[in-house]
Amino acid sequence: MHTRSCPTSADIVLSAASRPPERISMRPQNQLLRAAALAAGVALLSIMPLSATSADCKVGPLLELPVSMNGLKPMIQSKINGSDVQLIADSGAFFSLLSPASAASLHLPRETTPLGFYLQGVGGAVAPYLTTVKELSLGGTSFKGVKFLVGGSETGSESVGVLGQNILDFVDTEYDFSRGRLRLLQAVGCSKTNLAYWSRGLDLSIVDLDFISENSKATISSAYVNGVKLRVELDSGSEESLITERAARHAGIRTDGPDVQMGGAIHGLGRYAVRSWIVPIKSFRVGGEEVRNTRLRVADLDLASIDMFVGADFFLSHHILVANSQHRLYITYNGGPVFKLPEPQTGPPAGSPTTQPTPPAAASAEAAADAASFARQGDAESARHDYEHAISDLTRACELEPQNSDYFLARSRAYSATQESALAVADLQHSIELNSNNVTALFERAQLRRAQGDATGAITDLDAIDRIVPKEADIRSAVGELYGELDRLDAAIAQFDQWIPAHPDDVKLARTLTDRCWFRVLGNRDLDKALDDCERADSRWPKVAVIVGGRGWVRLRLGQFDKALNAFNTSLKLVPKEPWSLYGRGVAEIRKGSEQAGLADIRAALALRPDIEQEAKKYGMSP
Repeated sequence: MHTRSCPTSADIVLSAASRPPERISMRPQNQLLRAAALAAGVALLSIMPLSATSADCKVGPLLELPVSMNGLKPMIQSKINGSDVQLIADSGAFFSLLSPASAASLHLPRETTPLGFYLQGVGGAVAPYLTTVKELSLGGTSFKGVKFLVGGSETGSESVGVLGQNILDFVDTEYDFSRGRLRLLQAVGCSKTNLAYWSRGLDLSIVDLDFISENSKATISSAYVNGVKLRVELDSGSEESLITERAARHAGIRTDGPDVQMGGAIHGLGRYAVRSWIVPIKSFRVGGEEVRNTRLRVADLDLASIDMFVGADFFLSHHILVANSQHRLYITYNGGPVFKLPEPQTGPPAGSPTTQPTPPAAASAEAAADAASFARQGDAESARHDYEHAISDLTRACELEPQNSDYFLARSRAYSATQESALAVADLQHSIELNSNNVTALFERAQLRRAQGDATGAITDLDAIDRIVPKEADIRSAVGELYGELDRLDAAIAQFDQWIPAHPDDVKLARTLTDRCWFRVLGNRDLDKALDDCERADSRWPKVAVIVGGRGWVRLRLGQFDKALNAFNTSLKLVPKEPWSLYGRGVAEIRKGSEQAGLADIRAALALRPDIEQEAKKYGMSP
């Protein structure tokens, strides 16, 4: 009866209509960041072990940022005005961005952006506002007076926003997610030097960056899909790589072929979700590396200047240096599948490059030395579904720092993925014993307890989360849904009542409005408000059967049988086998005196969902 969350993609691109980013003072901020890094004592011209062709070339790290993979989200631990937060490292965002609810919970000031300024991303356009963070701490370095845009959908309950190209791209940027790090580098006298210092003995691809303008912060290059040259953007904020429908057609890829799977809805910055498909492709090539017979996601997008987003799945399977100083990309392959990471299997992993050997697994002179390094490496291995090595590295992290709640939480997820449920439960319990305010661990234990039939325990965990998190917190939407599944309808609606006003432009708003509509229907309360919820949801996600069917049930509860039948008929035109709309139409027909037609619809609903009559009786919704 409930809509479900969609795969996420945090792609953000600057609309051509919004015009120059310098109008929000990008360049002064870059100078400020560099000055702050130098003032913090970072050695600018430390010589690194480069395979140099120029004795004059010197490269030094301005800033090193530890990266922890949360699935396919590269997370950077940060502080905003002294509060611990996590930001997604998003090379596809031209400017750093916070969600409105996060900015509100952090009590950040609201400033105006230039007239007509907006962001265009996956799911539509957003008119953001500007804020100034008094102090931003990254990688042990503090920056004063850092600007963020504020707007769009949430980036997930564990992050407050994204760290964009105004910070990540003002010098050279090294993405080494498989080892849990991101570096900002300063190169001097290196115009003819191979800057991929790690690449000795590996096949190295060197690809030119496309020059757009001095003000553009996008990392744009070229790749080939099925032999067709495409314009690609490196976008670490997109969990999966994806190609636009227009570009797919250009590359001879169909979305209606026999081997195509529906990929569900995806969303990003905007308030709307877009369709996607998972399609087979013969070849993907970048530089000297080619991946054959793999699969990619095609999205119902038509962006003016970009054909494909190369996402975090690609970043995780490669070591990448964006050498802005040379207008080049340096890329080496880490091993394993490149796109749509599959579960472990015997034999060579599907979607691995065919034109270069797999390097030795995790062999590195810079092996993890402390608990945090082991944990980051374990997170990256979990993201790549290499659970054996993930558990080993996370175990080492737990041994070195046994009081860290997050390490046990991370290992519990790896154990769950390998079906070692008893070990997963033990780690989850221990994580909460170490930190009773670990909201993520509490929510995952609530889900586990519900699955095990322990409704009381699950509700206890949800009640604890309700007490801990701010009223604007993104997790309240998921907490409300789980309360509803546990028949705590009032508690569920109370969560939605706090989440909805704080997220007026969020892509999940339609889903959450639909859930609140349904829970009011189930409880037979506030039906006028339930109708408003379903109609608001329908205005954002039109022609969704479960939303239209929810409106039908509101009408049925109100005794408006003709209007209920109209809604159910519309829902069933959209999805002919939607069980709750079939059952609702049957009830409406019986109450109007058409018993034979009504019973036929109810039998059809029972054939699709045998427990539907029991559920309907429980909520007083049967004939």
